[in-house]
Amino acid sequence: MAADELLYFHEKLGLFLHELIKCESYGLFYYIWVNVAIPIVILLEVFFTRFIWNLPGRTRIIFVVSGIVYLTGAVGFEMLGGWQAEKSGALNLTYLLFETIEESLEMFGVIFFIYGLLDYIQTYCLDDFRPLLK
Repeated sequence: MAADELLYFHEKLGLFLHELIKCESYGLFYYIWVNVAIPIVILLEVFFTRFIWNLPGRTRIIFVVSGIVYLTGAVGFEMLGGWQAEKSGALNLTYLLFETIEESLEMFGVIFFIYGLLDYIQTYCLDDFRPLLK
């Protein structure tokens, strides 16, 4: 996720897809990369379902909620921003509001996920690390 923010992978993917399929995208799918992201997210969800269900209840809830928050920003508000960008361009207050909410949800989702990881370590693994902390 950090590499994507730094190296603009999804923006480059969007440009590549526009060149590859030579079609325009509209409305919520104005940013064409979301057409690829949605099936990938579904496949990852199917792949990790068993892992998630085998986590302790509290950790499972934190991981699922953090994923939902992150994806609401990364995909949901990206789609709303694309709809707004198509309608009125990207230099207006509404688009900037969508973009700010998008980035904030992504950051909060990652922070909440890190909290879940640390909570899991504290609850289930801290005794394993105590000898290293002396």
